[in-house]
Amino acid sequence: MVPVKANVPLALRPHVRVLPAPETLELRIHGIKNTTPASMLGVAPKKVERVDGDDLGAFWIEQEPPPDRRERREAYSWGGMTRSGGGPLALIGTLFVHLGWVLILPFGLCNVAYWTRRIPLNQEPGRWDGGRGAPVLRLFALGLTLIYVTALASVSLDLIGVQCFPLSDSLGRTVCSQLPPFFDALSDLTRGVRLALLSLVPLAIMLLLYALSHRARVRYEPNIAKLAKPAEADEETPVAPAVAATAIFEASAAAARPPLLASAEFWVQARIAATTERLHFSAVVFFLVTLLAGDRLFAGNLELRGYAANPSLQSGLLALPVAIATSPIAFACLVVAAAGLLWVGILICITSETNPDRLLRRRRISGWVLALSGAVFLVVGISSGFDPDPAAQPLDPLPTLLGLEAAPTLLVGILLGLSVAALGWRRGVPIWLSIVIMTGALVCLVFGRAASVSATATPVISAIAADAVPYYLGAALLLAVELVIVLVFPIGAGRAKRHADFAYEGWRGMGPGVVMLLALGVAMALASLVVVGFAAFLAMPLAGKLLRDDMFRAAPPPSPLIVPPAYVEFGVALLGMLVVALLFAAVILVPLVTRLFRLSTPVLKRDGVTPDERVKFSPLPGYGNDRPPIPQTFDRLEQRILKARRIAALAQRGEPFVGILAAIVGVGLVATVILRVPSDFTTTVVTIPAQSIAVGMLSAIALAAFTAVAANALTNTERPMGVLWDVICFLPRAGHPFGPPCYSDRVVPELNSRVRKWLEATDTASKRRRVVLSAHSLGAVLAVSTIFANVSSGSTGAQPCVVGSKVPPPRIGLLTYGTQLRAYFGRFLPELLGPEVLGTRPCQAPRLFGGDPWLRQVLDDEQERGRPAPDGPGTLRAILTPTTRRCRPAQPLWINVWRRTDYLGFPVNSYRGRANEIDRGAGELEPTTYLVTVASHGNYPDTAEYTGAVHDLLGRMMPPRHWPH
Repeated sequence: MVPVKANVPLALRPHVRVLPAPETLELRIHGIKNTTPASMLGVAPKKVERVDGDDLGAFWIEQEPPPDRRERREAYSWGGMTRSGGGPLALIGTLFVHLGWVLILPFGLCNVAYWTRRIPLNQEPGRWDGGRGAPVLRLFALGLTLIYVTALASVSLDLIGVQCFPLSDSLGRTVCSQLPPFFDALSDLTRGVRLALLSLVPLAIMLLLYALSHRARVRYEPNIAKLAKPAEADEETPVAPAVAATAIFEASAAAARPPLLASAEFWVQARIAATTERLHFSAVVFFLVTLLAGDRLFAGNLELRGYAANPSLQSGLLALPVAIATSPIAFACLVVAAAGLLWVGILICITSETNPDRLLRRRRISGWVLALSGAVFLVVGISSGFDPDPAAQPLDPLPTLLGLEAAPTLLVGILLGLSVAALGWRRGVPIWLSIVIMTGALVCLVFGRAASVSATATPVISAIAADAVPYYLGAALLLAVELVIVLVFPIGAGRAKRHADFAYEGWRGMGPGVVMLLALGVAMALASLVVVGFAAFLAMPLAGKLLRDDMFRAAPPPSPLIVPPAYVEFGVALLGMLVVALLFAAVILVPLVTRLFRLSTPVLKRDGVTPDERVKFSPLPGYGNDRPPIPQTFDRLEQRILKARRIAALAQRGEPFVGILAAIVGVGLVATVILRVPSDFTTTVVTIPAQSIAVGMLSAIALAAFTAVAANALTNTERPMGVLWDVICFLPRAGHPFGPPCYSDRVVPELNSRVRKWLEATDTASKRRRVVLSAHSLGAVLAVSTIFANVSSGSTGAQPCVVGSKVPPPRIGLLTYGTQLRAYFGRFLPELLGPEVLGTRPCQAPRLFGGDPWLRQVLDDEQERGRPAPDGPGTLRAILTPTTRRCRPAQPLWINVWRRTDYLGFPVNSYRGRANEIDRGAGELEPTTYLVTVASHGNYPDTAEYTGAVHDLLGRMMPPRHWPH
């Protein structure tokens, strides 16, 4: 007999019956682990081929699928969009790119904070209403940008431009010995010219950070409009709403408030673009102009120096005319720059809402503001060339750049106040009230800090000055008042219900403030690392040899390097934060890791119906009214499973841990504002506790971060910062213009296009075609977004049921596994993926103590307590639930598979095993490994329970008579 070759078409192979073309498309979407297409399809790497897409996102199929398979199986890989490498620089370039991603992490967290707010659901076509707190959060984003600029200016302008060239204009070449030799040429320049040249450094670095985030966006954003339809996603051309509205929304009053993800323009609407980017760059330039002009004014003006040393109305009135007469250009530039910063802040608040009628005008205004800032920067830079000879001036040169000592402390105080105020945004606290209270607290901190600075004279961390105590007590009282208001709001009618609802929201409705505190903490850690680390680098010969001359080339300096105190103080506070966090974690974790608990687990069904009796460790359906039992078992395999469940349960306590971490960071930031520590790197730098602590802590953090990022970059398989990065990049950019790109802007329209192409085919069997979206982990969030995008385009969706009529069922089914839809995304982003959107039971927060972090929710689900699942017609569950001729809902076309040993896998509807048509269990042992291995977050498709779920879902979607035989 002639053997059958693999490359011979089926129709030409002998004794092979050709089956009809498959009517069902099983589209698999990977999650945060970036599973390869071959692994998703369960074949060898060389057995797959790309049928559409590019290196960033593509659809893959098997080269030789089994001839008797009744569905077409495809894999969609999107991981390349969050793993942008270094291009021609290969591994070294990838490492630097990943380090750059770390630098924009605070901007990404700012974007997350934007979406944790209460987002208005009634959005007008082509417009975007950011809701409560959007203008304030945009100001917070601007503050993060200025924190970076302040740190970069402290290095380039202060440490290098001023302190590394002491008395260079009068005593010859005096340069820090750690600087490369080509810096010696700067000693021939005047102070003003040298600072003007070095001011280009922070500006260039901010441009690089913007280019880094922009680079990945431009690689795929041009395709969004083509894939999504109906219109271009251009800020100047508003997107038109979908013409074909889905009947499911027309059938009820909920049509006026469909989920945000069901908006036709959600993934193609620009909420932050060129206008805000220009305003941020304008603020950067204006801030640099303020530093340059202020230094020129104070450098040669005795009256202004007296005013700076002892501020008063009388000294200010005497100094102002002299300053104008001495340096009129610098004074004019300073006034314009200060007014420009104020105007930029106002414009950023105004542009927090997208109005298509004003987009062009706002863009032109922002362009003119950017041009004005560039012109002022050019004027102050050119005018610095006309500075008088410093040797001819009777005044000693300023040892530091004026303003950089107080700027970081003031910025931290302002942004800390905004973060604390943001704790009450979702809870209904009036924003004006929070601003008034926190402004008063900031004023008290400023006066207390001034009193503490004047009283500090010792080279160690000094006690708070007696004059500063009343101010700090006032600030503490106002802060306590704000926190009490946040906790008691809302007040009046419905207060009890709203407070009960907070149990189902992330951090009890305080999510925006929590994320903003983390963003501010990360930004200050990175800024302190840059400034303190560079100062320690410049002082290295000094610390090593204890000789002052070794720190400089040529003439000895009159004073050591001085670092803006905020960075050293934050480094000291960082040690306290770390100690408190570790102690708290130890108190929580030690009792949990000493005992094993048998947690409730779902019943396993191999074929979707029959319970699997062959599992090694039988499931525990529920607790009843009790707590997790402590098993008495000596079986090693059972103990391995119990230990894996314990590890997963520990990882699932992330929400309360993050909340506590945010509180610790907030206390550390307060300490940064009120403490006063020495900031000069002297010959005894290794013996000064404050600087030693700051350098040690920041160096340890830098080493740990560099090691983690390098490990990811050099493998070429991981994205920077792992899971956190994928979660941050899922959300559309709306908070900070320099934040990381949103891969969902391409993934969701691309998936929707593929689904529509399959369902809208013109062949005779098109009406029987179905799509099963098989999504793992974060891929489930993308799949849900795709279904809503498909509904918004009118391609598919349930029809209103009329008794006795034949209603066509939904043509899309959803199979999720290892997903966080209910436990995380539904709690942190209620308006996007909450219970009112998914149509599932809401979820309470995990507990810190006890064997099962979800004990409260497990008991509520078992006993049908708590909030029921919303039954609105616009929910995802309603969209995926067909109706009978009697208009009764059938089984939903949605199955979720999860296991207790999965640290990121949860039920999407209920922990209850009985009468749960969506959630079911998966085996806790890897089915494909040679040695016995406990399964965790991956390899769900290899289990028999997954196969049974697919068959069950196909049976719900299409009767067996429609399957090809």
